[in-house]
Amino acid sequence: MLKRILFVLMTFLLLYSAALVGYKVFEPHTDETHTYNLDVLDYDTIKDYTLNSGQTATHYYFFCDQTDADCIYVQNTVIYSAALETELNLRDLIEYVDLSQVVQETRIPRLREDWGLTTYPAFLACHLEDKKIVVDNTLEWNHEQPISNDNLISWLRLNNLYDGDLIEMPIAQPNN
Repeated sequence: MLKRILFVLMTFLLLYSAALVGYKVFEPHTDETHTYNLDVLDYDTIKDYTLNSGQTATHYYFFCDQTDADCIYVQNTVIYSAALETELNLRDLIEYVDLSQVVQETRIPRLREDWGLTTYPAFLACHLEDKKIVVDNTLEWNHEQPISNDNLISWLRLNNLYDGDLIEMPIAQPNN
């Protein structure tokens, strides 16, 4: 009788283990959120990095705090969608500047002083001219009109990174 009980117990454990291993091997992968990870640069080193990159270099930065909900939205939704639509590898084009330390130390006015940015998340294009950083243009977060996929694609087009189909934008008509 003891042998039968041990045999049933061992059979049960074997079946349970096989089912567990089978589930782990064939586990369904849900991709509910799309994480679009960019290479991360530290804010405190970004000026030196830009100044030492050469006179012909143009940089496209994404200023963001990795813990901010708006930044996570822009990174995982807007950048991801723009990359799919334009078929550009935005990981290679846009450099992620981490603002976590700046935000924790409440040094946000530094953004305006250093780069002319008033809010984040923000996209910024810059180049060097006479060993000085020149900001070409920016695309900044606005709570009334958050950055959208179309905004980012327009910014990419403005910076000659994308020349695909034009997005139909409403044109304001003059009042008669």
